[in-house]
Parts: sequence; structure tokens; C-alpha cells
Amino acid sequence: MDLLQTLSEYNDYYFNWPRWLRQAAGIAETEEQVKESEFWGWLRDELTMGFPGIHIQRIESGSTASGIPDVNLCYKGIEAWIELKAAKLTQRSPVKGRFDLRADQASWLEKRSRAGGKAWVLVGVPNYDESEGRWGEMLLFQGTFALQLVSIPKDLSLQDLKDRAYLVLPKERGTCVRTLLAAVLGKESL
Repeated sequence: MDLLQTLSEYNDYYFNWPRWLRQAAGIAETEEQVKESEFWGWLRDELTMGFPGIHIQRIESGSTASGIPDVNLCYKGIEAWIELKAAKLTQRSPVKGRFDLRADQASWLEKRSRAGGKAWVLVGVPNYDESEGRWGEMLLFQGTFALQLVSIPKDLSLQDLKDRAYLVLPKERGTCVRTLLAAVLGKESL
């Protein structure tokens, strides 16, 4: 068995290689994932620059409170909770998308939504064209749908995942963030 064949069997090993190196090595089956921290940084910056007066806080609950979402925000007196997820994509036909939502996270989101709160799952989808940036779209799911997200098959196509989303947003400055904020706050527009 040659080295390239061995490497192609160990996705974890070559996952962090630059795309050009994976392609040069002939490794066709790759996964792309945006880091949740990068996704959070972009979202925070876009919201704070575009909406003066917004209060947005990353929640790092650790072992103190299981299932609490990553982000709490309040704008003009309306509060919302968002669980951020970074999708992993495989370059197959069709492209498959997956992300890991824990049962305790889904339960918290569902309970908060059923109590009248605004709770969401926001998934950052990587972009295969790195010249366009690290990620390309956002998928927004309602908290009431969170328990169903836990049981979604891992081999679901990206298109099927998009079809289940409440909202699919392309990464665009201003417009997509305005639409996203309006949706999570339950407003027609801002």
C-alpha cells in the first residue's frame, strides 16, 4: 500500500491539509468545516457593526448548565437565544451536510420555544470556493424543530438539509444579517 492510499484512508490526518495539497495528493473524498469560533466572530462583528444598541453575548456555560445555547442577544427589547453549529460537508455527489446537535441542547431549545421564547439553531455551511471566504451560507432552524435535528440521518444531502431549514441565507454583508436578525426576533423587518 502506498503512502497516498494510506493517507486517503485517514480523513482525520489530512483534513487540515490545504485544499491544493489534498488535490495534488489525489485525495478526492474530503470534508470541509468552518470553525464555530470563526462563525461566531463573523456573526458578532456583523451584528455589532450593523445594529447599534444590540447586546450580544457568547455563553460559555461549560459544565455548569448543560444545553444552554451559545449566543444570547437582545435588540430593542426583544431577546433571542441561538445555538451555533458548524456544518461538515463532504465533496460527494450529492454534497452531504451534517452537524452535531446534542440531545440536551435540542431539549433546551425546544422547551424555551414552547414556553414562548425565541430559540434557534444557526448552522454555518462551509464554502468550497475559498476565494469567497471560509463559509458560504447560514441555515436557520426553529427551536421547536431542534429535537428532530438530533435524529436527522448523517448521510442527508445538503439540499435535503436546506429544505428542512426555516431560512437559508447566503453570506452577504448587511442584507443577510438584517434578515437573520429579523427572523430570530420574530419581526417582519428591521
